[in-house]
Amino acid sequence: KELRRLNRVRLHQQVLFLSDVLCVKGKKIDPKYKRLRWEDETWSNRIFPYEEPSSTDLKIWKSALNQLAPGGRLSVSARVGNWVHVGHKLQPWRYDDEANILFRHHGEDLMDEYPRAMIPPHNTNSGRYTKFGSNRARAPCNVACTVEEMAPAIY
Repeated sequence: KELRRLNRVRLHQQVLFLSDVLCVKGKKIDPKYKRLRWEDETWSNRIFPYEEPSSTDLKIWKSALNQLAPGGRLSVSARVGNWVHVGHKLQPWRYDDEANILFRHHGEDLMDEYPRAMIPPHNTNSGRYTKFGSNRARAPCNVACTVEEMAPAIY
């Protein structure tokens, strides 16, 4: 019964491989997999069957993720490393190292721009970004990254 619950969440979350639930560097759990995917979100370019996981299903899923990566981080021996080619998992976030800007790709050819946060108290941390521009034409930037929302609209 527990495996059925885990599989229900796995399908809902559009997961095929262990690497799907990990961040781009393969060192920790991607935080978005700790919550249920919204119906209008797509996390894969594959088609998955429709599932409606319960809160109990999600609780078991989170417990499994915690067993895999206590505290959210995999042990050194369990890490899978950086991803080396594009798979089925959609990676909407990109980082431009030279400009120090995050981009979130969406739609066929659009992106949102997130420069370094200038709003106190978030402007004191160089790793905080906030949305500046929306629905711009997508610019080439191939460095995928995993992003976590730290506060409303602060990444």
